[in-house]
Amino acid sequence: MYHTSTESPRADLIYRGKIELINGSGSIGIDSSSLMSDGTFESLTKNTQLFLQNNQTFDRVKGYIENGNVYALCENTNENITIDWMVTAERNDIEITS
Repeated sequence: MYHTSTESPRADLIYRGKIELINGSGSIGIDSSSLMSDGTFESLTKNTQLFLQNNQTFDRVKGYIENGNVYALCENTNENITIDWMVTAERNDIEITS
């Protein structure tokens, strides 16, 4: 696993990617999409924030993070679209907390 840091006043990590929504919903594992071992995201982070962007239609999207997965829902269940997602989170590993 390779992590680098961003320039910010907090020790934040950023994860991002794309999710294909089929019939208005979709999900993706943060670990697998970031080429990390299962459980890495959950063990390294706290205070997560999720940002979703629909660049294909004007339909609203919303989502949540649960057990290291990003879940996204779109109000339009008739079209399949791909959305961008980004998660920011504070580092919570032993090097930071000690």
